[in-house]
Amino acid sequence: GVLGADDYQKLWAGDMKMDDAKVKEAADIFGRMLEYVNDDHSSRNWQDASQLVAKGEAAMNVMGDWAKGYFVNDLDLKVNQDFGYAATPGTEGSFMVITDTFGLPKGVKQPENVKKFLSVLGSVEGQDAFNPLKGSIPARVDADVSKYDEYGKSAMKAFKESKLAPSLAHGSAAEEGFVTKANQAVNIFVTQKDSSQFVSSLKEAMK
Repeated sequence: GVLGADDYQKLWAGDMKMDDAKVKEAADIFGRMLEYVNDDHSSRNWQDASQLVAKGEAAMNVMGDWAKGYFVNDLDLKVNQDFGYAATPGTEGSFMVITDTFGLPKGVKQPENVKKFLSVLGSVEGQDAFNPLKGSIPARVDADVSKYDEYGKSAMKAFKESKLAPSLAHGSAAEEGFVTKANQAVNIFVTQKDSSQFVSSLKEAMK
């Protein structure tokens, strides 16, 4: 939200330092956001946190679109009736990309059957069956838009018009070794709220 998609990409390319003033500003904002979390946040997974929103016990949950799938398909809630959605403040015009990937493992016993399964997943029909349940949008540009709800349609539109950014948490922005160290730094930051130490830890991890 502070860096924007372009400078965010520069972090992972090494063209912007982790101790840049913008990174420090983002850490300070993160610290202020933490003042609003529930006391038992560390013991809850994303479904538990989403349930708080569904029950009206929390105002919001910053989460990916799989939460929408959970609301609609598991909790039987209706989009823009029982819950709403919005871009995290400051991130309008950016779209963080996370992909669900199904592979063909080397040495698998029935490779032809796996290929058939993958061909179903990659087909228009497969995409249009999977994504509405997951809450995500299809990888195919020829998907049937009518199969998607109001959120799905708006997300498809945003994807086409926004600048794309990779997800750090899901391993597409940086290597796993850095992600592990970044997660450790976040855990410490959540308790200590020391943005300078947080940025210093990220800088050290980047080495």
